[in-house]
Amino acid sequence: MSLVERIEICLKGLGEAIGIKKSAVYLWSPENMCFVKGICSKWLPLKSQKIISRNIISITSEETIYYKLRKGQSVIIDGKEASSYLPDTKSIFIFPLICKRDFLGIFVMDFEDISIRVDKNEILDLINMCSKHLSISIENVQLYERMNRENERYKQELNIAYNIQHSLLPRDIPTLKGMNMSAKSIPAKIVGGDFYYFKRFRANKHEVGISIGDVAGKGVPAALIMAMALSTIEQCIRYFNEPGIAFVNINSIITSH
Repeated sequence: MSLVERIEICLKGLGEAIGIKKSAVYLWSPENMCFVKGICSKWLPLKSQKIISRNIISITSEETIYYKLRKGQSVIIDGKEASSYLPDTKSIFIFPLICKRDFLGIFVMDFEDISIRVDKNEILDLINMCSKHLSISIENVQLYERMNRENERYKQELNIAYNIQHSLLPRDIPTLKGMNMSAKSIPAKIVGGDFYYFKRFRANKHEVGISIGDVAGKGVPAALIMAMALSTIEQCIRYFNEPGIAFVNINSIITSH
């Protein structure tokens, strides 16, 4: 169930319990320091969500009201002041949605719509219970969305690492008379520590040096060591044209790290 659906169910249930005809939830963006999303239940006869959203933002931008809400205090606006923000409204009730001290948004309703048959204390208890439920739902959904974004970013970074790692491996495989060679690295995870390298040490076309490496461990740490080892092998073999001398220096450099 989406966050919007959960909020709409909660608003509808509260509306039916105490006779609210107009209500909405506005989500707060800490990054943008403003309300970024207004959620109104479909069954509510709101004239225009855009107008409501704009007027709610103008209310909550007032310093006194804003700090009250951030401190967890509810706000009631009566009379002409209420109708100046929302036409045909005599009383606006704004209740902050807070979970674990995080300001998540506000729950707004037309307080005048509340049934006179319902006890005031009962109303406040129901609103408080609804607000807590909304706060927990919003917190859980936002946490889930953040985790999904982080996982997606992590997957993208691993895919980039995979492409970089495979670009380090030699693409051109030497050919030898009477011998067919092929090479492929398939890591246990997206990236790994296996690698290979080809090098002709001498001008003789019949002699090819082959290096095969398997770094202990898996994943990103092994991939980083693999990149260092492969770079060291390539540089040393270019500088030292004898296999024995080259690998003595390769071993010395790798073990020093």
